[in-house]
Amino acid sequence: MNQQNHNFQNEAFRDLFATITANMPSLTFFGIILTYGITAALSVYFLPIPLAISIPAALAVQFGRFAVVFTDFLNPVGPASKWPPIVATFATVVALVEYAYSVNDMQIESAWTDARYWSVYLFGSMLIVFGYILELNFINKGAQGYGMRMLKRNISLDVTPQSRPINPQRNAQPALVTAEKKRPEIMQELRERQQAQQNQERAQESVETSPAQQPGTDVAAISSAIKSQQASLRAYRHKAANGIGKPETNAAGIARATAEIERLQALLPG
Repeated sequence: MNQQNHNFQNEAFRDLFATITANMPSLTFFGIILTYGITAALSVYFLPIPLAISIPAALAVQFGRFAVVFTDFLNPVGPASKWPPIVATFATVVALVEYAYSVNDMQIESAWTDARYWSVYLFGSMLIVFGYILELNFINKGAQGYGMRMLKRNISLDVTPQSRPINPQRNAQPALVTAEKKRPEIMQELRERQQAQQNQERAQESVETSPAQQPGTDVAAISSAIKSQQASLRAYRHKAANGIGKPETNAAGIARATAEIERLQALLPG
């Protein structure tokens, strides 16, 4: 769980917000139930049908809305369903349209002015819409709390000097292994090129000093370089004979290794 520092300078303010956040889930839930009841009461009051029909009908509509909206929380396993927000939106639109027609009918029957009509309609609509917004927020936060909906995070912002890998080559191994599985011939050729280049560099370093100055050391180094070039020459000839890699690359490798062997052999004391 992430511990955030809210930088409260007043402990009383900290305690107040702790109390508010602790009670917000319960307050929000019962507030949604209250808006369901208000929406049902508006329908009962303004619908021009007998109360014996309008009361159970309005309660049944709001209960069906409640059951569908909160059905994900009965068994919060897997991703959140897309139906609760859709059902809540549909029920809100239907309630607003039905409420508008009912208030309009009462305006005609009771000879209301336009000002009274709009004040009654906007007041009731505000209650319905605020309940709908509260309902959507509660659904979203509940789905996040149960892990059914994950927040998108910018991973690059979470990287700190402490969290960076100590050995980048170790993290690069899976990509290298994947590439080697997909293109084995290319990766093998690349490795042989790198090995041949390293052998050539070592041979050049070993022969920078003349044989007359350090005869024992130079002869051993040159002999080792010759053996390394002979191994490279055998590898390129094997690939050329078995059709591995590009022919021009194998030919260039054979020529280069042969020339290097001849040059190194010429440096050996007679």
